[in-house]
Amino acid sequence: MSLFTCTVYFFFCYSGHYRCNRKGGKVCLPGWHGDSCAKYCLASSSAHYTCDHHGNKICQKGWRGIECDACARGWHGSRCSKFCLPMSRRYTCDSQGNRLCLRGWSSPLCMTCAPGWFGRHCSIKCVAMKGRYTCDRNGNKICQRLNGWYGLHCSKRCLPVKGKYRCDNLGNRMCLEGWAAPNCTECVKEWYGPNCDVNCQPVNNRYSCDNDGKKVCMGVWTGPECKTCAKGWFGLSCDKYCMPRQSNKTGFYSCDKDGKKICKTFWHGSDCLTYCKPSDDDINGHYTCDPNGKKICKVGFHGPNCRLLLFGKPS
Repeated sequence: MSLFTCTVYFFFCYSGHYRCNRKGGKVCLPGWHGDSCAKYCLASSSAHYTCDHHGNKICQKGWRGIECDACARGWHGSRCSKFCLPMSRRYTCDSQGNRLCLRGWSSPLCMTCAPGWFGRHCSIKCVAMKGRYTCDRNGNKICQRLNGWYGLHCSKRCLPVKGKYRCDNLGNRMCLEGWAAPNCTECVKEWYGPNCDVNCQPVNNRYSCDNDGKKVCMGVWTGPECKTCAKGWFGLSCDKYCMPRQSNKTGFYSCDKDGKKICKTFWHGSDCLTYCKPSDDDINGHYTCDPNGKKICKVGFHGPNCRLLLFGKPS
């Protein structure tokens, strides 16, 4: 037994923070703890702690500090009774422990996406626009293609025009035959007409094309397809000219299908300007005619008109 026991030094029971029991053991007074009852700790209705048998303060839930007079981490309010621990990318906390949802999250618990926000972290914004697009569960815009909207953000407009163009998956105009990119508002080369459905390919020196795609014959060509030679022109390329004539200045001839001059009866020469009618009488002479219209005296005759006998006797 210790030297300073209750039985030996009974008066210490009145000078310390304990009393002695019948066996001489120390019984700490209320609020005092430890082997020597020297550590004070008294819990009360206003205190935020309890005391262990050593006199150490055990803070109640939500409190911290030596005197348990400050809110523990994550606890808020005048009585440290409301728990709120900020969650990255989801919410913060105010001084009263209320969750303050970050952008994209819905109050009060910030556990679900706010209207118009999607994705794992509610970070994708998509607010449906009537007539243009809706939103799927992941916040992707679903374009209303029947209304002509395309693209990642449904911001590109393309409405097909019958006979002119259609739209691809990105909303680009895909010109139909005859129409020129990128807007499909003008005809491509060699296509004409209000619907760009008339094809006309110009041929050098033969025909060009008007705004309606009709062939406009050039020079010596004529006909709907400009395949016929104009009057007076002949040959595969309509490059040979021949116009029937009947004049002492221009000749007396017609033209064959190749544009060759066909001299009228008794007319000769390249231009059919030389007249020669074969004769076999003493008045006009005795001769035939060569292709150039030159008189060819018959046997036994000579002279300008073949009226002289070779033996010098007058005809």
